Amino acid sequence: MQLWIRVRNANLDVEAATGLTASCYVLDSQPPGMHAFSLRDMFRELYRKDSLSALEALQRMGCPINATSALMKLETQYASLLASVQNGTRTATAAHLITEKISATLPGPLQ
Repeated sequence: MQLWIRVRNANLDVEAATGLTASCYVLDSQPPGMHAFSLRDMFRELYRKDSLSALEALQRMGCPINATSALMKLETQYASLLASVQNGTRTATAAHLITEKISATLPGPLQ
């Protein structure tokens, strides 16, 4: 939620925040030795409800965001990053580092 509030307050790119959020979810859901599960099922089971709640809260706060559309983008980016981890193309850490430049555009430390 803090990330999304900073996006709204700084009028930053929602696409950038979506990518960063997706990569954080990949790190969270793919510790070393984790078994592979359906990508979209994992997102829907672990992150969908809380993500939608946060996005809808921002929408109610006046952020020019379509919560449903942003959630779909987040799920798609999560699935794409996670697929690259599950097929051995990269580690979860490497997938997260892909978004490192995005996080550098956010004002101040995220807490």
